[in-house]
Amino acid sequence: MAADKSGWVVGKILAEQARARGDAALIQFERGPMHTYAEVHALANRAGNGYAKIGVGFGDNVAVMLNNRLEYLWSWFGLSRIGGVLVGINTALKGTFLIHVLSNTKARIGVFEPEFLPWLVEIEDQVPDMAVVYVPADVYEPDNLPPFKRIEVRCFDEIMDAPADEIAVEVSYRDIGMIMFTSGTTGPSKGALMPHGHLYRFGECMRVHLGMTEADIYYIPMPLFHAQGILMQFYATLITGGSAVMVKQFRATTGIDDIREHGATLANLLGVMNDFVLRQPEGADDRDNKLRMVCAVP
Repeated sequence: MAADKSGWVVGKILAEQARARGDAALIQFERGPMHTYAEVHALANRAGNGYAKIGVGFGDNVAVMLNNRLEYLWSWFGLSRIGGVLVGINTALKGTFLIHVLSNTKARIGVFEPEFLPWLVEIEDQVPDMAVVYVPADVYEPDNLPPFKRIEVRCFDEIMDAPADEIAVEVSYRDIGMIMFTSGTTGPSKGALMPHGHLYRFGECMRVHLGMTEADIYYIPMPLFHAQGILMQFYATLITGGSAVMVKQFRATTGIDDIREHGATLANLLGVMNDFVLRQPEGADDRDNKLRMVCAVP
């Protein structure tokens, strides 16, 4: 008998978990407050209604070039609720590489860190589709913006100020939920069109193979523009009903301290990150942590 895939959509998973465990912890950024499933569900609706208000429709691409931060997740959830598509951009891309991503996706709206705006100014004439860029409120400085000729820069709070009303748009596991670009080692990066069902399987496979439970706390230093961070770690947490702590970036020198502080039980390492960790000097309290498993990929 074929599996029922109708619920394999991140917005639906979040809604169901909010109903089942609304007061349970879901996501914390560094030492900030922990957000519950119910709180994140409401924030997802606010983001979805906000994106709809500024003209994002079903199937529209939104370019997101952010460091790890909660606004990245609010955008993903909100876009999922209205059928929009998140385009995660590697934060190291500039020049022709950034032109390639923005030109291929034809995104009209973006969400950028202010530190990346000068790179966008440099290529403004080569990305005619891009019209408005939103900057997270905590780093939005309207009097300190680079000189765009055409692109408008606004505060992300304008999106999040929308009401948390429930959204009735039907999104299927067959619909595209994300565009993730390859690393480009054999040529220009390819934009992989990833249906919601594909995204779900990333998280579900991790849940199964790591034997995840609601008691697990996932430590997430991986960038959210990469499948490791947003799908294999965070989405797996959401599907399981556990919680996660996200940090801005991976630091081999302080990672174990973060894990100890937050009581994390799961972590991932990828490629050279394994070597960086193993080269750290042995500490007297290295074993003082709750880690039960590390998914280490060569």
